[in-house]
Amino acid sequence: MPRRIIYISVLTFLLFTDGFCQDPTFSQFYANPLYLAPSFAGATEEYRIGMNYRNQWPAIPGVFHTYSISFDKALINFNSGIGVLATYDVAGSGDLSTTNIGLIYSYDFRINREWHVRPGVNFKFYYLGLDIY
Repeated sequence: MPRRIIYISVLTFLLFTDGFCQDPTFSQFYANPLYLAPSFAGATEEYRIGMNYRNQWPAIPGVFHTYSISFDKALINFNSGIGVLATYDVAGSGDLSTTNIGLIYSYDFRINREWHVRPGVNFKFYYLGLDIY
């Protein structure tokens, strides 16, 4: 019985606590739609590829570099869109790096002729690297 209480307490803690993190902010965020929201996957009828680079505070030693590449395509027969997004971020002097590679899926619900709802989901692999030497 006490073991069950511990499991429930840990699960409750994980579900109801706030996470604090900082995502890289691109100055032209609208030029990186899949990073902005997964629901933008397949928002255009053609293939779309995007590459973005961010260099924050270049005059200060130990700068922050962020690279992002994305690809998406609309699946018109299925009212869906699919995409791939890869992001690499180096913080500071290169000691801390973050790599994300994900698959994106969105579905377009048509409410009426003018209104659509387009939820999206992002399944990603997340790798955090730390070089302490």
